[in-house]
Amino acid sequence: MKTITMFLTLVLVVCFSTSSYAIYCWNAPRIASTAHRLDEETRHFEKMLYGVHPFSHIAEDVRALSSAVRHLHSLAESDVSCAHLRDDFQEVEREFQHVRHMLQRAHRVHHDNHVMHDWGDVVQAYRQVRNAIYTHNDGGLGRLLDDVLGGHGDH
Repeated sequence: MKTITMFLTLVLVVCFSTSSYAIYCWNAPRIASTAHRLDEETRHFEKMLYGVHPFSHIAEDVRALSSAVRHLHSLAESDVSCAHLRDDFQEVEREFQHVRHMLQRAHRVHHDNHVMHDWGDVVQAYRQVRNAIYTHNDGGLGRLLDDVLGGHGDH
């Protein structure tokens, strides 16, 4: 009987502690910090690109990237799960890859040293966010529990 009581107590402790873990992402402060930098870099890049190539379709693509980054930054500063942040980061990732692809294709733009220098700053900030999103120092247990219990709520 004592063993069953201890076992049930342990199960309840694990359930309550893991469900609260899934509600808030332990790495959110680092993600928010790196997303803040990426937000600043994409806004700067967006303004610079509009100044240098105002009628370029890439400028509109960068605006979409900037919007996705702002959303991620806002989420990281609120109480959301790591799974939610990873799901929303996928939108940032799609927009980032699209802009990267368009920059490679736009001959006039990718030969502009100022554009490519500032794009390098965006790339560096993007990599920091990606690393913050996918880095886990808990041996993966937290990510597993978050994936199982976290889910992706409304925006």
